[in-house]
Amino acid sequence: MPMLPTGLQRHPQSGTYYLRRRIPTDVLVCYPGKKEITFSLRTKDYRTAVERHRAEEARLTSEWEEKRQRQAERYARTQLAAITHIDALTPEVIDAICLHAESASLAGDEARRENGHYTLDEIEEYQTGYTEANRILKGAVAIGDYELLRGPLVQRMIRTGVAAFELVNIHAGASVCAGF
Repeated sequence: MPMLPTGLQRHPQSGTYYLRRRIPTDVLVCYPGKKEITFSLRTKDYRTAVERHRAEEARLTSEWEEKRQRQAERYARTQLAAITHIDALTPEVIDAICLHAESASLAGDEARRENGHYTLDEIEEYQTGYTEANRILKGAVAIGDYELLRGPLVQRMIRTGVAAFELVNIHAGASVCAGF
């Protein structure tokens, strides 16, 4: 008999084939108490088992990618909740806003990349826009022009589904838009 693909096992007594896979560590929290997945492929025929094994491997890979995406979205919502009320634009608050924006951007970018919707021109345009936006925003923060941050914050919060907004006074006297 030919060598079995990784994760395909044959029960020694019954001859039935099984799929056995270790759960990736980044999605283990979705499977409490488990470290691996094992189930019958309901066949004793080698060729049928290999076909079913491939199909189940693809299904599991897809399921784990969906769980990773949901975890990334949940993390982004958690980060957004952490910055919902801003009393002062401190370096920690700025870091939290940046971390949230980066994680949300990366999650969206990963989903778009997996769907194959990026062209080389779009990547170059994105890089140019990102560099220019960073230059402008860093300059605004350096001179204390926090009003310039209002527009991007409002846009970010609308895109991430924050339903209500309130203006919160910043110690510097400017205002930013924060969701609650």
